[in-house]
Amino acid sequence: MSHSHTIAGSHVESPTHPELEGCRVFLTGVGNGPGEHVASSFARQRTRLVLHSTQNPSVAAQFADTLKLQASSLRLFAGQVSPDQAACERLARAALGAFGGLDIVVNLIGGAQFSNLPQNSSRELEDAVADDLRPAMVLSRAVADHARNSGQGAAIMHVCVTQAGQGAQFARYAMLKTALEAMTQDQARRWFSHDICVYAFVPGIGDEAFDETSEAGNVVQARSNFSSALSAILLNAAGGRSRWLNGVTVAIPA
Repeated sequence: MSHSHTIAGSHVESPTHPELEGCRVFLTGVGNGPGEHVASSFARQRTRLVLHSTQNPSVAAQFADTLKLQASSLRLFAGQVSPDQAACERLARAALGAFGGLDIVVNLIGGAQFSNLPQNSSRELEDAVADDLRPAMVLSRAVADHARNSGQGAAIMHVCVTQAGQGAQFARYAMLKTALEAMTQDQARRWFSHDICVYAFVPGIGDEAFDETSEAGNVVQARSNFSSALSAILLNAAGGRSRWLNGVTVAIPA
């Protein structure tokens, strides 16, 4: 669970995942771009979708209306979530109560928060990264606790949706990636015996290009843009087709 793998090379998107129909999916932090693509992809699988959107409530409602035409059922929670633990726990309880539990949670991490970059100290960067990760940590723990108590199992996916950029943007991305990888490995170790798989996905950069010397069994390949590749890989993981990635951080070419 200590390796990082790169997604590159060939198309992997599956048109349908019948095993996901009716599954209870909690998708957090949807803003725009990749998040909307992921939400639409899960809706097309006829899932029962609990959508948390960071967009303006009226904009979020309009987007949710388009998803309702495809999803089996949909519940919407709109607005930014405070990194305060109590606020995150309230959202988790609401999401778990929407359909009596959750089978899959996808935490989209980063997004709009990266627009306000700290410029002064490393401490400010560390605090910003902690605020980025806290909702995902609290929400995934709540879902895992419910899954363990119910014996139902779950798939938990943490996704960094912001690319590296330069300067302070890159520093924040690098710190978030490192912290996300450590959190994912820890959660995967603690929960694997309860049939809970935990995955991390990040936009690949620089030398994270496809390595032809990598073991074929440890490389998932995708020939599409970041949003399409991300959606395809998340659907595969949610449907149990990528359990060998449990605890692994996967880089997707951005």
